[in-house]
Amino acid sequence: KIHIQNTPTHKNILQMDSQPQQYGFKAFPCRLHPSENVQRVMLDATGESPLKCIECILGSQDLPSSHKIVTLKAFISLADEFYQSMKNMSFVDTNPPDELVDFLESEGEALAKLTEHIETEKQKVEQGFNELIKAFG
Repeated sequence: KIHIQNTPTHKNILQMDSQPQQYGFKAFPCRLHPSENVQRVMLDATGESPLKCIECILGSQDLPSSHKIVTLKAFISLADEFYQSMKNMSFVDTNPPDELVDFLESEGEALAKLTEHIETEKQKVEQGFNELIKAFG
């Protein structure tokens, strides 16, 4: 069962599954409280670390009530469900668009036309310089 709390309190934090070792996870320390292990994940944390120890949660005065906090086990379950749903998605059309295929098939012709256009423009520029040299020379 996934526990999601909107407002952390002493009571509901103590009721949640709390020891990562119980589920085969390796415990790792909180960056803010090195003596405490990370035990929760904030699902909608923006601009901050979503990994929290109990001290982070209990000591946070500015934790919005809209934040959803789950156990590590619940987070891994959610991530696994998401990964499985993405893995099983099928894409309707895996072929490139016809317009792209047509363009790539005529790439040589387009390149030849572009080269011809560039050479024509180079001749125009050269003629313009020659006229300037004659006019000021």
